[in-house]
Amino acid sequence: MQLSGTVIYEERITFWIVVGIFLFLSALFLFMLLYQIFVAPIGTKPAPNSFLILMLLVFLFFFFGFYQYRLILTGDMLVVGFPVYSFKMPWENIETVEPMKESVWKYGGYGIRVGKMNGKKVLLIVIPGAKHLKLTLRSGKWGYMVVSTKNVDTAINYIRQEIEIH
Repeated sequence: MQLSGTVIYEERITFWIVVGIFLFLSALFLFMLLYQIFVAPIGTKPAPNSFLILMLLVFLFFFFGFYQYRLILTGDMLVVGFPVYSFKMPWENIETVEPMKESVWKYGGYGIRVGKMNGKKVLLIVIPGAKHLKLTLRSGKWGYMVVSTKNVDTAINYIRQEIEIH
């Protein structure tokens, strides 16, 4: 991921649920593939090796793509997301920041979600086990953005400083 500006604050949260699920599924498909190649076909109608390889690759992609959530504040922008998907928001487009009081389940739960808040579109990039910040945006496609953080006060202070500067 290319970042512009100096990194001011950074949080990395390992998404242990994803780590556990996708590592288990990757190991399962790897075992099935190796067993089927070197020992015997699995079942009376075994899956083709190409299918097992495809499933192994899919679960490895999801593991490496979503195992860690990142919140990065640079001198130019806020960057939030996962290794495979990150969203960049310039400071000029952020109006205010505050802790989010309501539950993200109202907007479909955890992950990357799109919903409506106060009649405007909201982009949520949130993970379980973390606190959430609500960013009010000035213009563009989104009216609000909700992100996860493990240290609400520190993140809010840095974001407010950057909003005042820009």
